[in-house]
Amino acid sequence: IPMVYSVGFIHKKTYYAVNTAFDLNLKHIIPGKMILHYLINKLSHEDIALFYFSRGTSELKKQFTPHTYPQYDVYYSKQLYKQVAWSSLNKLANAIINSKPLYKAYKKISPLVRAA
Repeated sequence: IPMVYSVGFIHKKTYYAVNTAFDLNLKHIIPGKMILHYLINKLSHEDIALFYFSRGTSELKKQFTPHTYPQYDVYYSKQLYKQVAWSSLNKLANAIINSKPLYKAYKKISPLVRAA
């Protein structure tokens, strides 16, 4: 039974990770970390010099590298209220993601909101 997949692209000697997903029923065996270990090992034997994690700074990515790159979001609208709303929502999302207690609460609440 498939439990995890990972999609990426190779260009020259760099592997660009694009998407990884797994069966949530099997999260206790950390399939994302398992496939990452397997993939990095396999790519190192194929002479791939760099594994690029792409966007984001998840805890899993932090376990493999301390390096990150700044990312920017650009929103434009002629209406000031839209600019303020977008900026505020972006700051709120970043605050939740960067706070362990807030993120933990978000993870508990988000399935309930989706189900409603």
